[in-house]
Amino acid sequence: MKYAKYPLILLFVALVTGCIFEGMDECYSTIRFSYTGDNGDEAQFADKIKKVDLYVFDEDENLVLEHTLTPSELDSRSARVLLPPGKTYHAVAIGNANNSSPHMLHEGEIDKMQIIHNAVHPDIETANRQLESHDHLYHGSMMNIAIPKAGEYTTEPIQMNASHFDMSVKVIGYNEQTGPTRQGDDVSISIEHTNMPVWIDFENRHSKHSHFTEDVAQTHYPKGAIADDSNGYLFEYSVLRHVPTEDDDSEIILRDSRGNEVYRLSVMNYLAEFGEGQGLMRPDGSFNTDLHEKPIAIEIEFLNIGVEVRIPDWAIVDTTPDF
Repeated sequence: MKYAKYPLILLFVALVTGCIFEGMDECYSTIRFSYTGDNGDEAQFADKIKKVDLYVFDEDENLVLEHTLTPSELDSRSARVLLPPGKTYHAVAIGNANNSSPHMLHEGEIDKMQIIHNAVHPDIETANRQLESHDHLYHGSMMNIAIPKAGEYTTEPIQMNASHFDMSVKVIGYNEQTGPTRQGDDVSISIEHTNMPVWIDFENRHSKHSHFTEDVAQTHYPKGAIADDSNGYLFEYSVLRHVPTEDDDSEIILRDSRGNEVYRLSVMNYLAEFGEGQGLMRPDGSFNTDLHEKPIAIEIEFLNIGVEVRIPDWAIVDTTPDF
């Protein structure tokens, strides 16, 4: 038994140097993460991102590490992982993929890998193929992570960015018979949100991005409920981050309980008219890409003389310049 202490001493030396494999071939690296939202506050990470899946690839784009951050790692906004030194890596982080899964993860080409909602995932036989709402996805990546030598190494933070839009659509004054009535959680009107992306790739490009030769789109069928103020129906859901254009618009279609269309709204036209009032669009008509958490909020009211579309009061941004 007197010789047992030597293996223990060797193991202790290996651990304190941060390396546990023969020849110190593999050592710990700490990969850090950052998300500051729309206000530059690091506390936004803990507030918005509840799960991070980390994927690390080598120079040949082979997956060498797949890791879901533990609660303590989320708290510290960092993950301690084993990576061989003397090589260069590409790390991809996906936030909040609670109901989404990777696709083509082992194809050896990062730009072909995707994160797809399980409801429409091609590898899931039980998928119902009808999408209500996407996850609140976030994406971050860092290329050319060079681990110079054996020992502890810490990266610069991987900057996370929102990959989704939160949608809020409120429908007021619709009268199929006597108008919105509270019958449990039943809603007598439904909406469809057409022509929206199905997935994001590992470079945070959605499935309708011009990079791809095939335009892959999906209609969303979000669930609604009686609004908290009992004044109409409220539909809150998420879509992947895509700004409609004249050549690639999306629409919100309202249907009655029998499936008949009662109203149709162009999202592109809505943003063109009301986007600046919400802070979503800049005065030059371009989308404000600096915003990550600002929802697209729409209020549709049925009146005796027609339909009025407007920004909800709570979503209006004061755009008056300060003099």
